[in-house]
Amino acid sequence: MLAKPLPGNSGCAVVKPARRPRVREADHRAGNALLALVASCFFLSGASGLIYETLWVRMIDKVVGSAPFAVAVVFSVFMGGLALGSRFAGQYVDRLTSRGAILALYGKVEVAVGAYALALPFLIEAATPLYRAAYNALAAHPWLYQLFSFTGCLALLVVPTGLMGVTLPVLCRFYVTDLERVGKRTGMLYGLNTMGAALGALLCGFVLVERLGVWGTLIAAAGVNFLIGAACVAASRSQGFSSPAAPVRVRGKKAGKTTAQPPDDALIADDADKAASQWALWIFAVSGFCSMAYEVVWTRLLGLLIGPTTYSFTLVVSTFIIGLAAGSIVFGQIGDRSRNVMRLLALTQVLASVLALAVSQFLGNSQFFFAKLIHGLQGDFGAMTAVQSLALFAALLGPTIFLGAAFPLVNRLYARSMPMLGKSIGDAYAVNTVGAILGSIVAGFVLIPLAGKEDGLRLTALLQFGAASAVLVRSSCSGPLAKRRRWAMGAALAVIGGLLVARCPSWNRDVLSRGWYRNFQDIQNKLERASWLDALLRGPELLEGERKGLDVVFYGDGIGGFTTVEKETTSLGAVEFALYNSGKPDASSHGDRATQALSGHIPLLFHPHPEKVMVLGLASGMTPGEALLHPVKQMDILEINDQVVKACRDFFSPWNNRCLDDPRTRLIVQDGRNHLALTRECYDVIISEPSNPWMAGLANLYTVDFFRLARERLNDKGIFAQWLQSYEMDWKTFALLGRTFSEVFPEGALMKLGSGDYLLLGFAGGKGIDWRVAEENAKYARKSTNVTFPGVGFLARLVVAEDLRGLFGDGPLHTDNRPRLEFSAPKRLYDGNLDLDRAVAERRWLSPGTQRMIEANRNPNALLDLIEFYASANTPLFYMQDPQDLTPSQRERYEGIVERYCGQSLVPSYHVFPDDESREACAEIQVGKIRERLARDASRPDDHYNLALSLIAAGRADEALHELKKTVFLDPSHKEAYTVLGLLSAEMGKLDDAVRSLSRVVELAPKDAKALKNLGMAQQQQGKLDEAAATFSAALALSPGDTAILNDLGGALLQQGKTGEAIEIFSKALRINPNDAESHNSLALAYYRKGDIRKARDHFAEAARLAPGNANVRHNLNAASKLLEMSGGSPSRQP
Repeated sequence: MLAKPLPGNSGCAVVKPARRPRVREADHRAGNALLALVASCFFLSGASGLIYETLWVRMIDKVVGSAPFAVAVVFSVFMGGLALGSRFAGQYVDRLTSRGAILALYGKVEVAVGAYALALPFLIEAATPLYRAAYNALAAHPWLYQLFSFTGCLALLVVPTGLMGVTLPVLCRFYVTDLERVGKRTGMLYGLNTMGAALGALLCGFVLVERLGVWGTLIAAAGVNFLIGAACVAASRSQGFSSPAAPVRVRGKKAGKTTAQPPDDALIADDADKAASQWALWIFAVSGFCSMAYEVVWTRLLGLLIGPTTYSFTLVVSTFIIGLAAGSIVFGQIGDRSRNVMRLLALTQVLASVLALAVSQFLGNSQFFFAKLIHGLQGDFGAMTAVQSLALFAALLGPTIFLGAAFPLVNRLYARSMPMLGKSIGDAYAVNTVGAILGSIVAGFVLIPLAGKEDGLRLTALLQFGAASAVLVRSSCSGPLAKRRRWAMGAALAVIGGLLVARCPSWNRDVLSRGWYRNFQDIQNKLERASWLDALLRGPELLEGERKGLDVVFYGDGIGGFTTVEKETTSLGAVEFALYNSGKPDASSHGDRATQALSGHIPLLFHPHPEKVMVLGLASGMTPGEALLHPVKQMDILEINDQVVKACRDFFSPWNNRCLDDPRTRLIVQDGRNHLALTRECYDVIISEPSNPWMAGLANLYTVDFFRLARERLNDKGIFAQWLQSYEMDWKTFALLGRTFSEVFPEGALMKLGSGDYLLLGFAGGKGIDWRVAEENAKYARKSTNVTFPGVGFLARLVVAEDLRGLFGDGPLHTDNRPRLEFSAPKRLYDGNLDLDRAVAERRWLSPGTQRMIEANRNPNALLDLIEFYASANTPLFYMQDPQDLTPSQRERYEGIVERYCGQSLVPSYHVFPDDESREACAEIQVGKIRERLARDASRPDDHYNLALSLIAAGRADEALHELKKTVFLDPSHKEAYTVLGLLSAEMGKLDDAVRSLSRVVELAPKDAKALKNLGMAQQQQGKLDEAAATFSAALALSPGDTAILNDLGGALLQQGKTGEAIEIFSKALRINPNDAESHNSLALAYYRKGDIRKARDHFAEAARLAPGNANVRHNLNAASKLLEMSGGSPSRQP
């Protein structure tokens, strides 16, 4: 068959049909490659955008602060800029005539964003004097200053955020060439950009800032923008993008059809289409509002579940964003194929609200589940983070994927014509963003403070469910019976929604009053015994059992954070309160009284005239209350959380000298660092008491930059005091913090206030500790009603170093630009400080003045001062002084201290007393107090348990046995009571009872090696050696390096006549700890049984060297030496 002649070829039939299709195919491939390039650029743009948001918040909060309102201001300005940019870009981009011009515009915008990002830190620095002037001028009008902060942030951020908002409508206009694929194309673009944002969050939170620092990360992100811009501008010149932006087409009334129309006609839409568009925008606004409200509440809640660290918040944000991105991509494709897009949109939002309630119900009751997860992986930070990510992703994916569906579906409905595509998408995105701004503000400032997290989630879900249900009913029912169907469907949805909101979420508020993501000692056995299904379904029930005797008396879910106060009535009848922030204990009326009191007194004792004092962090108020006993004229208390202020005033006034009501006090509810950066006030003493540095947002109170701000606000002889909590640090992290402090305060000192509590002192005057000034000021400290302050000589014993640079050595610093502590501290959260105290002791250096003070107070009276002070603060140090070495008057004083302590504080262990007389005297006091309590109030298991411990110490074993039996009757899962009951029964010769009780302990704690060890010892005493050996072996499998268990197992084997096996076990114990006297003695006995007297003698000798006071060891050594001598050997000389 011949081809048809071409015009102008005079009938010639010479045609080359294969060439032009190949050219078109090549052009098509090139065009697709360019489109993929641009899509990749938008993905990277999302990553850099989220990185900028994170970095800019870090930078700008240095001038506006990190108080909740300031953070909300920054977020609102950021999102508002996106909305403005989207709105105006949508109108402008529709005027461009070619796709190349649109792409070139996008590339230039990306370059502009990168350039402004690099300039912003300098603009913030330039604006700081204006903020400082406004802060001081408007100090009496905080809301006016907040308005100024908002205006300033708007001026700083509106340009870059507006430019960011430009990108989405511009690229949508570039990509969408056909209205029938508007859902797929816009959904894919939004999903890619959002996936990039999730990547940016993860990179920023886990890698970039830690490795490159803030400036390095900023430069890297700006570099990405420059590369994106260059690539897109270059691609815009491609021949394939010189065509018009898109054909002029409008969607017909029937889904799936389009018709060519003139441009003017493209603007025509019927009333039904307009109504659908308006309903779509309404749903989109509500979706934005609710999604942000959910994120705010869930983020606060998840801080209680996995800990409020930088890593935790990064995981929450990135997980939320990934779900939104997935929903946008999936439903973008589904929407283009749907015959009723409005119904699909409404249905997705109904499902989003239902799943949000279900997820909220799960999260609020999942503390035990996450505690079990963290407990099992706490030794591997990487694995723990990965598993947490998967768990959060699985939990949040359902609601977030349906929330993400809104963007492409709304575009499918609202974009009615190609000439107006940019404007339509820009307007829709702006409406959604405004909804998100309102959701964030309303959730953080209205719903949570006024209704709490539970009811806040209910109201949010109700709004989304109601709005989406109304649209679903409207779009689903048509025909002659439409009205009746709508009423029936509406009623059914109303009943379903009402039932869901009434029942979900329903949480145990008492359990949620504290975090269970750390310090697992109280729940370890339950964590190990419970199955994962039990952890999911019965978590609150399992945790409720650990709250015996505790009442939540304050539940402050406020603007500034989540604060609770727990009340406990001890077995002695004393009422104690503990304050928690974000689930972590921050202060108490009794437990850490010594630290709180000393933090208030020590810096003022060493200052000659402390007239103006600032305290950063209110907590219980005990520290400022103690400081006000000194001749202070002005006390500025900085507290960022208004709920802490309420709790302090309502529950801790008896212990804080009513510091908030003192006329000298000025309470400033503001970010303490921001105050130091902007105020003109100068202070004689600044005391900084922030919470642990592993908590998100608090590491910036430990940087070189912060310490410099503090030093600048000190007067000439000013003193800066920094409280440190070392119990969740290793030496490397502790040294990083101390080294950073000494960089600004080279003349300083480190004092140890209590177990895990240190105080860093920095002297602006450069003179260091002056004990003469302290002795002069001691009269003010003696006014305290919280503690007994006999003098200041005992304080010299608390000084551990006065050469901070020598103590902490050379190394990296923690700065605003390189916030090393923020990323290292959370990784050490579960490591403890086993090496820290030893490292400090090895590097100890004291000034001659402190050494003289110690020498002058090296006498029993000075030691009694120390014991008396700490006893008055509920911390027993009686073991430091043997009363047998005291004079009669000193001993009388010692006994008085013991009597006062035992009358007010429940003794943690009677081993704190070095002599039987003091132990028994204290025990009798406690027995009387507890019995008074039991006669007055309803009995609790722990009251009978504590009474039994006191009776044992008093030598009244039969009465103790009775109380222990009553304890386990009232609480059949009281592991500690069963343990003491078993050990006491064994001591009294009741071995069958002992084995029964200790077997019950093993049932309650099957993975507790110590419980198995105790049971094995009772079985051994029974003579059941096979059972004992099996039990010891099971204990050893749980704790392979425990030399005590190895010795017990070897002893059982030795009794069985298995001498060779026993020797092998004892030798293994010595390989683990060559300096264990018990292992040497046991191995010597085994060799003795074997008949190897020389080896027996050698190990007896080593045991005697390691434990010279052990009479049994010396007896064994003498016997082995004589036997060896009688056999002709030559005994070694005894030590």
